[in-house]
Amino acid sequence: MLALQRIAGNSSVASVLEQKPTLQRDIGWEGASKEGHAWNAKGGRQEVGGILRLPLDGLAVGLQSKTATAYKPDPTDPTKWIPYAEGTAVPGLSPESATGKADTGRALVLLPQSLTADDAFSDKQGTIDVVIFLHGHTEGTNRPFAGWRALSTKAPKNKYRQGMYKEDEPGKPPVRDTSDTAPVRDVALDQAEQQLEASGEQRTIMILPQGGLHSQFGKGGDYSFNSTDFVGKIIERLKAEGKLKTTKGSQDIVRTVSMAGHSGAGTTLSAMAAASVDQMKAGKPPPLTGDLVLFDAINGDSQLGHFEDWAKMRLDADLLALKNNPAGKRITYLQNAPKLRGYYSTGEDNGGYERRYVDLQNTIKLWFSQHAAELAPLDVAGCLYENFFVLNPIPVSHEELMRGVKADQSRNEAGPGGGDAGTILDALHALHPQFKTCQALPDLTVPDATKQPSKHRAREGAHKGAAEEEKTPSAVGH
Repeated sequence: MLALQRIAGNSSVASVLEQKPTLQRDIGWEGASKEGHAWNAKGGRQEVGGILRLPLDGLAVGLQSKTATAYKPDPTDPTKWIPYAEGTAVPGLSPESATGKADTGRALVLLPQSLTADDAFSDKQGTIDVVIFLHGHTEGTNRPFAGWRALSTKAPKNKYRQGMYKEDEPGKPPVRDTSDTAPVRDVALDQAEQQLEASGEQRTIMILPQGGLHSQFGKGGDYSFNSTDFVGKIIERLKAEGKLKTTKGSQDIVRTVSMAGHSGAGTTLSAMAAASVDQMKAGKPPPLTGDLVLFDAINGDSQLGHFEDWAKMRLDADLLALKNNPAGKRITYLQNAPKLRGYYSTGEDNGGYERRYVDLQNTIKLWFSQHAAELAPLDVAGCLYENFFVLNPIPVSHEELMRGVKADQSRNEAGPGGGDAGTILDALHALHPQFKTCQALPDLTVPDATKQPSKHRAREGAHKGAAEEEKTPSAVGH
């Protein structure tokens, strides 16, 4: 550097130092399908309304293996499970790989275009919120999509992709763009981008990691997940790609990191919940630092128990914080505190998740009953209860849950009061409440069974699908 100064002068050296680093990668997945809108390919379509859909490859986080660990029942002992290695490809659904070149991680980032502005991260603009959404199982052609991978043009028709074919309803306009011959789940079925834009949350980004066939998102194909590291790597990558114009690090620009997931993602989410309880007891930072949203993602009573323990731990922490806050700051605290939100399907092929969501809400009710005397003088118990609400039944199938309406039905004006429908949309609103006053608590009566640990509760009335899910080890889920 000193030699360079002597030869070129200080001003020239300063000019070199100010140059932005040459980009080593670009947006898009290596070897992705170029059919239809080429959603995941380099040079493919990125804009979905006001949201940029950015497929990132070459990540040092997430699934980084062509094999993953799955489990099968032990034929000699029904209480035991045998781990085995499985591939991560599902050619019957998608020609795309779950991992990038040299087995690196893959993810999508849903980024409001307003956040790409030069001043988007000025001190005046403030911070952003991040929601990480984990997909469910994608092990066969019975599933509508292979996570976030583009659909194969040869994939068999699937009833959960209804409304996606020209011939579905002759004489009626198709729900989906029929020129999109290789659709992706997040746009065509879940409509995550459209719901993020409809929420009006211009300072929220969503990260959608690509996992294995049984929702394995860990580096070696396991169920581990480090949300802080994942977000940090994504933010740095977006900066390197010129999508976020700031020199600040993720610790300075990210306000909250929330976790959400569907179906089999409950394995990773419940493990994070359990680890958070243990870490908090040890006085260490928990893996779950923000909100938690469960879409048909409580698989088995073991997972239920982990979510119950996390909810009670969070409620205990909130109660202590509310006691230590003056009256005028309690509602503000609750608006920003971690929240628990749940949604479960009640339509055809719903999987029987309702019972465990009811159990989880009853556990929350029981906590409120047990702490009624402490909550009464704080005058915000109703707002705290709203922060921990999971009884949101949605009359659709298991695979349509995030969309919030049938796959062949438009979300426009299908929601309450003629507004747009969508459970992702509802969750985004619920995670950003604008409390003015707190309503009274509901009836807190719960069945006696709720007062027992979840593993000892009766299973009468369980749906066949739910019973099948209980046959998986707690580390696997649905």
